[in-house]
Amino acid sequence: MEFFFILALGRSGTNFLASLLNKDPNALVYHEPYIDDRKLIGLRYSGCFNKVVNNSLEKRFKNLLKKDTEFKIYGEVNSYLRYEIEWLRKKFNPIIIHLIRDGRDYVRSAYIRTVYTPKEIQLPIIPHDKDPYAEKWQDMTRFQKLCWYWMHTNEFLSKKIKNFVRFENLMIDYDYFNKKILKPTGLNISYECWKKEVKKPRNTSRRRTLRKKIKQNIFFWERAESIKPIPQWTEWDELKIEQFQEICGRTMKKFGYI
Repeated sequence: MEFFFILALGRSGTNFLASLLNKDPNALVYHEPYIDDRKLIGLRYSGCFNKVVNNSLEKRFKNLLKKDTEFKIYGEVNSYLRYEIEWLRKKFNPIIIHLIRDGRDYVRSAYIRTVYTPKEIQLPIIPHDKDPYAEKWQDMTRFQKLCWYWMHTNEFLSKKIKNFVRFENLMIDYDYFNKKILKPTGLNISYECWKKEVKKPRNTSRRRTLRKKIKQNIFFWERAESIKPIPQWTEWDELKIEQFQEICGRTMKKFGYI
């Protein structure tokens, strides 16, 4: 069995991509199959609980793989495994790809979620002591913290993974999708299948999202009453533009977004 993992920050198109790649009948592709993964990510990032995380991952994959040995290719598009690159390489020698989304769209999407709010259900990722933002953290707005989260995660992944793909390009260019995803992983998704999936309407209504979260047995915070969404980035005020540029500008340029 061949293995691949596509790692990213959440709200970067991981769910859609996993669903698309699972159209290959010779492959089994998961999107964040274990709810406990969200608990482990903060433990690994802290650097203090490696043995616990290693043992949990061993058990996790043992349970997953014993059910699915008939497939030629096993893959995950998973935001919660992004700090497990070394472990995954040692265990599976897989293809690993870094998936990235425009930071401006990420911040807007994440803003109405629970990240960096009292309702966050996982151990939050915050700056290590050597990070220049560690001393500033308590005085930063939630908007600034989300900017840091995007910057930090994608800078970390870029240092560990050579291959990166931009989600926006995957949605508009089949040749890019074929070159960056299908050929490295060995998957076979036809142009017709890709076109059909990317043209499907994305229903992001609150009711549908709530039903999905309940079905997955995940606690979901009814955020609409508590957090006012921020506008599309083209309508940000000068302060938000300045803050985003200060924190994310270098990384945005590095990945060709500006």
